Amino acid sequence: MLKLRPGARVRFVLEENAVRLLPVEGGIESLKGAVKVDAPQDFKAVRHRAMEERSREEASRA
Repeated sequence: MLKLRPGARVRFVLEENAVRLLPVEGGIESLKGAVKVDAPQDFKAVRHRAMEERSREEASRA
C-alpha cells in the first residue's frame, strides 16, 4: 500500500490518538549539490548556530 522497498526510510507522525507512517522521499543525501556555494562550508559551525538559535526560540516561548 505504501509502495515501500527493503531499506526504505519512513517517518512516524504522532497525532492525537494515532501514529501515521509515511514514506520519506530521498533524504538529505538527495539534496547534495542543490545549492551552489563559493567556498567550502563548516557544517559543524552551521549546525551549532542553528541549534543555538532553536534553543533561544524555545526559551522565549517558555
